[in-house]
Amino acid sequence: MPKYIVCILFIVCSAVAQAQYEHIEYLPQTPKKLLLKSTLDFSPTRLLTLPFFDDFAYPQTTPTTQLWADDFAFVNTSFAYNPPTIGVLTLDALDRTGNLYPQASSNVFTADYATSQPINLFDYRKMFASDKLYIKTGTTFELLEKGTYYLYEHSLHDFVDMVQGIPYYAGDTIYTKTATGFAPSQLSVYDENKNLIPESLDNSRIWIPYSINDSIVLSFYCQAGGNADSPEAQDSLVLEYYTPFARQGVFINEITHQWIEVFNATDTVVSLAGYYLIADTLEGIPEQEMTQWHIPAIAAIAPYSHAIVSAGDFGISDFTSNRYYLLSSTRTVVDSAFLESTVSAEISYARLPDGNPEWSFSVIETPAQPNDTWHTLWNIGGGGQQNEEFTFHQIPLNAAKYLQKGFRFRFKNYASLSNDVSHARNEDFWHIDMVWIDANREKNKPNIADVAFSTPITPLFNRYTALPKAHFSQLTEDDFRMTAESSFRNFDAISRKIKFHFAVHNSHNNNSVSFPSFETDLNPYQIVSERDILTDHDVEFFDYLTDESATVDSIDFEFQYFFTDNNNPLFDQYRWNDTSRVKLTLANYYAYDDGTPEAGYGLRN
Repeated sequence: MPKYIVCILFIVCSAVAQAQYEHIEYLPQTPKKLLLKSTLDFSPTRLLTLPFFDDFAYPQTTPTTQLWADDFAFVNTSFAYNPPTIGVLTLDALDRTGNLYPQASSNVFTADYATSQPINLFDYRKMFASDKLYIKTGTTFELLEKGTYYLYEHSLHDFVDMVQGIPYYAGDTIYTKTATGFAPSQLSVYDENKNLIPESLDNSRIWIPYSINDSIVLSFYCQAGGNADSPEAQDSLVLEYYTPFARQGVFINEITHQWIEVFNATDTVVSLAGYYLIADTLEGIPEQEMTQWHIPAIAAIAPYSHAIVSAGDFGISDFTSNRYYLLSSTRTVVDSAFLESTVSAEISYARLPDGNPEWSFSVIETPAQPNDTWHTLWNIGGGGQQNEEFTFHQIPLNAAKYLQKGFRFRFKNYASLSNDVSHARNEDFWHIDMVWIDANREKNKPNIADVAFSTPITPLFNRYTALPKAHFSQLTEDDFRMTAESSFRNFDAISRKIKFHFAVHNSHNNNSVSFPSFETDLNPYQIVSERDILTDHDVEFFDYLTDESATVDSIDFEFQYFFTDNNNPLFDQYRWNDTSRVKLTLANYYAYDDGTPEAGYGLRN
């Protein structure tokens, strides 16, 4: 559910009682349609590997589930001031539904979380840019040619031409395109330094353990306040980490009187289809009653993630035993738990951390989340002053305690509401950008080698972001601003040549019209503000808007200003930030704003 909504304060006066009260109504915001060149969201089916990178440049209000396990924080392009890239992740005092947290008060309280998916910091496979791989013909080396050699990209569920520069993990299967589809090939592959990649000879997948000398660093940018309310001195932003117990398997992980959690500490997805979860001694269950403990159909458990089985799934009101067994479909014991006492509403148990052979009394219930063994990595306090700059932070992960499978990190903020009776608003904003974990990090290279937009383009229709469709017929081409104003930045140590394009996308039927624009060179680390005169490039889209909206009652158009780069990035997610967007809605209402409130105001008395 989208987190940010417009807050309207109504004052209702009773003439009889002479009393006044206030009512806050939250208006739901329609999620923005995903319009990306790369796949953004999919259910995680494998353990994340390095690099981990997110700059929140995608056009949706929640963090991508590919990288993040919750959606309390808010992705936006409005709240931050002068961000490094076009989008940020904002933590504040509102929950995922747009309401103040129930515990919110003038005292400091825990508010938003942003928790990563589990990451493999234990070992890795060698990786190369697929567009920089060679085969040897006699004494010469030839790049793998376009239109001939392909890799299967799991996140896209499709074959991708190797010249696209996607990751090639040593030992991956390389496919050739045939008349009927794709066929695996056996090639001796060389890297860009003309060194043979031995794993390519037999498609072996050799995993190499990380060491504390591999320079694994977690870095990010953050800002307090920005265009919104700044945190006070007692407020803070905290970065924490978590690692499970270092053993693999499928475990009963947490037991309460209402539900039991199962933890998958393996590298692959595990389905519990056909499994049994028995809340009794094995000797005490007659064969004919075993079916009672058959786990109902539940979703598969992703690597180093959790699933919940409730007492009601077995036709009982609660769990009260002190012995529990997890059995496979062949009735082999997968895991068991022998507790000191029976479970009750007052007593529950958990493995601390997840997968620990020992059981502990559970103080905090954490269904489908890591059990409560988080440790502080970094924190910063609010200053009460509006912060107009992003600060860069990097934390070396150079200790054995971090180098585990299932490593997670999370940001959380502590907020406090004002005692001022005139305040009825969200407060204490923190903005995060460019979260990056990778190995072999260099101190003089704090950022990925990339080009990115840092500001959205200005609206092309000057007066409104939405207007009644019936009134659109009164407009002409002259009512649209034919300039695209934006800022972009080269984070690389080398010059980049980038080619700009302009497009209009119809969300109703997924049609688009596209126009090439200008080309420019960006010097290393250069920040540029550009004003592109669209009419200089024969960009004409008014007739397209008119034709596409002719037969529908409401329609959303997205104006897209994007660029292509002469140096394809290694990872698709680096391309999230190459498109700047602004929307125009034709419906049955007018709107001035973009739907994201930088402040809230109300009437009292």
